[in-house]
Amino acid sequence: MLCFKKKKCLTDDYRKVVLLEGDGSLSFHAQFGAYHHTKLPRVCRDMYYYAPSAEILVVGTGSEVYRLDLEAGCFRHSLQAYTNPSAINVCLILL
Repeated sequence: MLCFKKKKCLTDDYRKVVLLEGDGSLSFHAQFGAYHHTKLPRVCRDMYYYAPSAEILVVGTGSEVYRLDLEAGCFRHSLQAYTNPSAINVCLILL
């Protein structure tokens, strides 16, 4: 059994959940159980669900922010951190 690092609810009623797992992957779950599992390009430490664009943003080792588009079901072009750090520990959007 894999441990997970972070959990984000995609809906208000907890029907859809995404888990950032310890092996560097995302696991999507619904009421009936797990329905998709995807491997990330690098080991990641944090994620953020951005509802207006239906994207999961994940960060970790390296200076890139990976964007997984949930509507299209694919990765978008990654974003580069402004200061080009060796690692990003937290992902947060301030509105």
